[in-house]
Amino acid sequence: TILALWTVHTYSWELCEYSPIVAITSPVKCCGKSRVLDVLERLVNKPFRTGNMSEAVLFRVLDAKKPAVLIDEFDTIPEERRDALANILKHGNHRSGRVHRVEGEAKKEVVEFCAFGPKALACIKLSTLDGATVSRCINIRMQRKKSAQKVARLRRYDCSEWQRKCVRWTSDHQNQIESATAEMPDELGDREQDIYEPLFVLANLCGGDWPEKLKNAALALCGDSADAPEDTAVMLLGWIKTYFDQSGFDKVSSAALVTWLNERPDAPFAAWNDKGGITQNGVRRLLAGFDIRPETVRLNLSTTAKGYARKWFDDAFESYLKTQDENSNTVTSPENIADSGG
Repeated sequence: TILALWTVHTYSWELCEYSPIVAITSPVKCCGKSRVLDVLERLVNKPFRTGNMSEAVLFRVLDAKKPAVLIDEFDTIPEERRDALANILKHGNHRSGRVHRVEGEAKKEVVEFCAFGPKALACIKLSTLDGATVSRCINIRMQRKKSAQKVARLRRYDCSEWQRKCVRWTSDHQNQIESATAEMPDELGDREQDIYEPLFVLANLCGGDWPEKLKNAALALCGDSADAPEDTAVMLLGWIKTYFDQSGFDKVSSAALVTWLNERPDAPFAAWNDKGGITQNGVRRLLAGFDIRPETVRLNLSTTAKGYARKWFDDAFESYLKTQDENSNTVTSPENIADSGG
């Protein structure tokens, strides 16, 4: 839902006040982030795909070509250059976004470049970006495909018809897009309402169930941080699988799970947080990248509590732990866990 509306937004962004940055992340590598950019590159308006550019290239391309910028492997860009790029990304979120440089032979001429425009980037860790840039992003969290899932490969797919339709639809609705205001969900914060506004305008113009689909998607994506260190998050999954396998339970309260993790002598969690152990909030944050969150579960006939059901982990166990086992590097073996940091 988000990516479909953002794709149309790349044809209409000049009519808008804001343009959200789409940050495509995943708990680990090989979850399809680059493939998302492959699809977007064929659909968006005037795509500019890059994986290694300087800030000077970025603001000059934005000003001259007015493209939809697609940045792959953002976290592999050297930190100094990455910070400079992020500075342009966050300022280019609003139509007033400008970059100023001193140029000319004598370096006395101040030149202004427009940094406004649609941008999408792919990286593993959202914390690669500073907080101000993250607050201007819509975070699309990818998950690894299960081995049983069959997905058609993207090869010679011609998207020109979809592009023509986007151009025509935007042209037909130009006045409405430019003048429309969208009623936003109260659950979204002020900054979140800013970045989602152009998508809600498009959803309302599309009609049907698009407004409700977008609202549900926005509320699902906003809230918990899904940025967890790759090895730590997968390691925690392994220990949770061990808990369910050994206990035989199909549900567990957050409090009981944390107690088990901290009391397990061959696990590293007791040493975390200055030997205070892992917390319920720590577990929640680490699992958020897998789209697993604590909810009210019934533990027995008379007791309910915030916690987890085993079935919620099935996809994550299959997608992330099976690979570890196949490589004879199981995340649940003490010899591999002992060296893991908190």
